[in-house]
Amino acid sequence: MLKNMFAGLCVVLFLLVGAIAASAAAVSFVEIEKVTIDVPLSVDEKTRAAIIDKLTGLAQLSFVYLDLSINFSRRGGGTVPYISTSGVNGLARENKAACAMPQALPMGAGRAYIVGPIANYNHLLLTVFTGARAAFPYHDVSCEYVASGGHQQFRIRGFFHILKNSIPTAISVQLRPLTPPFEQAAKVLAR
Repeated sequence: MLKNMFAGLCVVLFLLVGAIAASAAAVSFVEIEKVTIDVPLSVDEKTRAAIIDKLTGLAQLSFVYLDLSINFSRRGGGTVPYISTSGVNGLARENKAACAMPQALPMGAGRAYIVGPIANYNHLLLTVFTGARAAFPYHDVSCEYVASGGHQQFRIRGFFHILKNSIPTAISVQLRPLTPPFEQAAKVLAR
């Protein structure tokens, strides 16, 4: 009797392991879009419309590799990208210009960058949660110097899961960090 129960349990376990292996083989990587948004120093109406299309298109995606650059110059009255950060408890930590000088900007568990209106479009609120650099090796938040134009840019790069919430007259998009398997990350980055 005990021998029959053991044999039956082995058969059930064998079938269960086979089903799990078959479903794992059938599941492929989720589709990760690669989106590059480059906001130049001066934005004409055509460029502004293209930037807004890309920004609002983020709300239609689930997973993305985002490379967002906001170029600015302090000379000639140029506006500096506005950034607000929040800490682990969700309370505002800083409300200031994104870039004081070219450097890597703080990242960490619970830190979020709330990017002010991009291309003067206030109908999309963009919050980027960064996570620690060691846990998310494909991520970076930085202030960079662009030698070719003699100006700076605020830049966010990384793989994100997108969460969206409707709010009156706007969409709130949250980008939550993720680290895909190396093979998938390499394919997305090669595009």
